[in-house]
Amino acid sequence: EDLGKIIEFDGFTIAISGVANLRDAVEELKEIEIKRPMKTKADARFFMKEVFRKSKQMFEEGNTTPDNQIQDFSNGSAIIATPTTIFNVQADLSVFICDRYLAIGAGESYAMAVLEHGYDSKSSGRVILQGALETACKLSPFCAGPLDIREVK
Repeated sequence: EDLGKIIEFDGFTIAISGVANLRDAVEELKEIEIKRPMKTKADARFFMKEVFRKSKQMFEEGNTTPDNQIQDFSNGSAIIATPTTIFNVQADLSVFICDRYLAIGAGESYAMAVLEHGYDSKSSGRVILQGALETACKLSPFCAGPLDIREVK
């Protein structure tokens, strides 16, 4: 089963956007099981520094598929979600903490608008999220399915 760009670790889940070979690097880091809590901005920044380092190493060694041989991280970003915190990590390693929800990627602004509008409705979070992602895919020419929704507990 293709899990898209969402990868689960012990204690947190990460979603990658923008650069395909970052997912490869995260998968490699998962294999060596980085044991670090994900509690602070510094933890999120450290983890993404490791992702960028590993991605660069894989690129230089030629250990990427042709589709993943993009080395420009200027558009890369990640969501790192724990049961208590949502971190938004940008390509420059700036880290923001989000209170309720977060979207990244090509359809980010569309998804965030739907999330903001529907957050306090009586619909379930999954229904609101599904609508946000479908709207993003409909309105953004660079956003497409399949949709992969995960609940972090």
